[in-house]
Amino acid sequence: MKFLGKKAFSKIGKRTTTSFFLARRLSLPLFGLILSGLCGTPSKSCADTTNVMILLDASGSMAEMIEGRCKIEIAKEAIESVLYQLPPGVRIGLRVYGHLSPKEQHNCLDSRLEIPLDFVDSGAYAQALKPLRPRGYTPLAYSLEQAKNDFGVRGRNVIICVTDGIETCGGDPCAVADSLRKSHLSVVIHVVGFDVGDADREILMCIPENSGGSYFSAQNPEQLKRVLHEALELSVKPGYLRLAFAGVRSNVGYIFAGLFNADNHYLYKSATTAMAVALAPGQYKMRNFSMRVNGDYDPYCPEKVNIDTVRIVSGQLTTIALDQFAVIKAEIVRPEKASRQTWLSFSDVEKRHVVPDRDFNTDLETILLRAGTYDLTCTIRIADKTKSLSIARQVLLPQSYTTLIFDFTQEKSLWWLWAALSAMGIGAVILYLKKAKGDSGLTAMEEFAKYPERFKGKTVTLELRISNSDRRCGEVIPFWSYFPVEVNVMIFVPMRLASLKNLDTRYKVVVTFVCQSGRLDSGNVMVSFRRGGRI
Repeated sequence: MKFLGKKAFSKIGKRTTTSFFLARRLSLPLFGLILSGLCGTPSKSCADTTNVMILLDASGSMAEMIEGRCKIEIAKEAIESVLYQLPPGVRIGLRVYGHLSPKEQHNCLDSRLEIPLDFVDSGAYAQALKPLRPRGYTPLAYSLEQAKNDFGVRGRNVIICVTDGIETCGGDPCAVADSLRKSHLSVVIHVVGFDVGDADREILMCIPENSGGSYFSAQNPEQLKRVLHEALELSVKPGYLRLAFAGVRSNVGYIFAGLFNADNHYLYKSATTAMAVALAPGQYKMRNFSMRVNGDYDPYCPEKVNIDTVRIVSGQLTTIALDQFAVIKAEIVRPEKASRQTWLSFSDVEKRHVVPDRDFNTDLETILLRAGTYDLTCTIRIADKTKSLSIARQVLLPQSYTTLIFDFTQEKSLWWLWAALSAMGIGAVILYLKKAKGDSGLTAMEEFAKYPERFKGKTVTLELRISNSDRRCGEVIPFWSYFPVEVNVMIFVPMRLASLKNLDTRYKVVVTFVCQSGRLDSGNVMVSFRRGGRI
């Protein structure tokens, strides 16, 4: 079965109404009589009426046999069965095409309204359906155009087309469907494909997509009865379904999933986070979750997550929160000579499920995953070698949208920075050893007092260590006025007083600067505090 080869969701058709004016002198009885003529009985409201036109294919291909019976006979029986299930306030009509002329005549105007829109008269339907015989061509586009003239009253206007094949007269039923949706009647078209192959189904699906309807598929008599009933329920008073995923917005993309009925029959329609979709009341399942990002399908959902119980109620909106999922967007920053071929590997830290590697050739990749904790490794090819970057224990929360950047250029620059810093550190150590030669026994304070020129422009650090018994401690550093010296005061708290780190404790620190010349320029004294692991 081919999955979602085209647009995977349909829009809910807008209801439009026309206005009419009555003269003020029109009496109430006469007004009721006019309403009776329009809606069938004075008590029924035109605005609440659903107008359903069944468009039946009676072309030559409907003479083929299924389970020992002619297709047209199966279709007539299915149509009669749904007539008895119509709720009040539904007007229904019948238009048939391909039954007036044999194929030899190539009649592409072979379409006729057999029963005008009216409240159900089962006897009239039985009389109209009984003599139908499959004969001619399939003027589907022409029949849809003619059906526009069959809707002459206000209300919800719906066409349910039952067919076993595509247009054979050169018309464009998809364009006609689009024009009917945009007309003042706002006609929605549902297509019931009876024993339709995959190729023809892909062509027919544009009709419901362009009109805001749905496509139903049936392969045998029982399925045809069921999907006709579902199409009728969807036409009269549908329920609505929407998926909720907080991490995906319209400017990012949307998640969608194929809809199946209770016996796993695919409806060729998708639930989506983009908008609510209309469905016939009943029980559904969702399969084959995927994403669409920036207008293109991204079908990569490595683990197929199914939701088996989705109940749709007539007239109600059902919202399903996709708490199982998280989304990652991998951004790849490559060196100039790197190939675009990329591998993304996933390892579930919690070992709950296995995710296969992802192979792609773009700088951006969006992937739908189960929420959880992952180790991710991105590998690219540079010349004849491969290079990898890893992100360990990345937590993906339910309904989150996380961007991960794998920057292969930044890694190279950091390597050279580390090498440069290492060389500078080694040089500084060698220089220090040369200067300290012969005076290795001196303390820092003694060296500062004996060789002050060594400290010119340098930083002198004074460490004050607090004991358990006495917090008062300190030293005096001589400060020469003929060159600048920066003095850092660092206070260390013993482990026994570690609890003080969690308190807003203030220490009084007194630092005395003694100048050789007897004076101190206070304008050059700066005091700063930094709070960290050591205070």
